[in-house]
Amino acid sequence: MKTKFFYLLAAVLLLLSLVTYAQTVVSTDAALRDALKVDNANIQLGADINLSNKTLEIPKNNTVTLDLNGHTLDRKLSQRGQSGGTVITVRNGATLTLSNGTLKGGWAGAGGALVNESGTVTMTNVTCTACVADNRGGGVCNYGTLTMTDCTISNCRSNDIKV
Repeated sequence: MKTKFFYLLAAVLLLLSLVTYAQTVVSTDAALRDALKVDNANIQLGADINLSNKTLEIPKNNTVTLDLNGHTLDRKLSQRGQSGGTVITVRNGATLTLSNGTLKGGWAGAGGALVNESGTVTMTNVTCTACVADNRGGGVCNYGTLTMTDCTISNCRSNDIKV
């Protein structure tokens, strides 16, 4: 009886560890938005994604790992977005680990590609390109903790409009 219990317990622990570290592969805007709502999400892009007219948000106090897997998240904005034009916003207390791809086409008040509102962001091998901010950070605007390794910000600008 003790042996059966031990094997059952071991199986349950193994399943829990697999669920915790399972990676969700997404290829659409809707699937990505759903995956980002989950705390401790581990997400990988399966294709380039043209984003709808809302900023991707990392919810307050959530932790997300997002592997762009060589793909691009593109807002395709040619003017400032009506509902926030940043590609990704990291909310207060959230943690984002972002790697291996491109953030493109954001146009916002601050942080065309990414704005960190007092969270923790680690970016590795990420390119931010063709983004605009009206005030601060054409590519990235940071109010929290930001670590960038092997990243490129190109063809981004801040218009520095005084309000």
